[in-house]
Amino acid sequence: MCIICVKKKGVDLPSEEIISNMWDRNSDGAGIAIAKEGKVEIFKGFMQKEPFMNYMDYIRKRYNDNAMLLHFRIATHGQVIQECCHPFRVNNDTVFCHNGILHYEYGVDKTSLKSDTMMFNEKILRKLKKTELDSMMEGKNEVLKELLEGYIGDRNKMILLNSKDQVQILNEKAGIWDKGIWYSNSSYKKREVVTYNYSFWQGGYWDNKTQEWMFWDKKTQTY
Repeated sequence: MCIICVKKKGVDLPSEEIISNMWDRNSDGAGIAIAKEGKVEIFKGFMQKEPFMNYMDYIRKRYNDNAMLLHFRIATHGQVIQECCHPFRVNNDTVFCHNGILHYEYGVDKTSLKSDTMMFNEKILRKLKKTELDSMMEGKNEVLKELLEGYIGDRNKMILLNSKDQVQILNEKAGIWDKGIWYSNSSYKKREVVTYNYSFWQGGYWDNKTQEWMFWDKKTQTY
């Protein structure tokens, strides 16, 4: 399902521990988008944890004050390759990330060289007039925002960032604000095992793919 981290201008990056958690639970590739000096730059295709964490140390020292998107991927459509890593560029001024599985699969699956997100960008976002997209980024086009949210469905989240440090979150309520940072789901948190004092032992774990707690009955050895 992936996770997206949204850091607005002037807000500190998440801790190294949180970034490590996001990678460990969404490890099919990572990417970064940074708004700086009137443009948005993308750095993506990180397929190994150590090089990514080292690069984040550099980003933290140099760009901690900038607006930024971080994306950590779990592949559902499209191969586990650098090209399928987010963010993606809509136009010269705007980039976006996606968390979820789109209803419209556009004929792609796990073996494809393109993902459902990449196809959505080609079929929808890049077809929008730049003036309309810019007005949505400025908070002046709620109609377009509602249309896009309706199209992707309430279980999907998309975040757009532009060269003016403006951020637009589609289906914002489906995510989590924590210390000034928006996360598209709870997989940034440390994994915990929950036990219950029932008449039998029962444990729980978080299933990242279904985004829900799963429980195991030790007596029956069944889920």
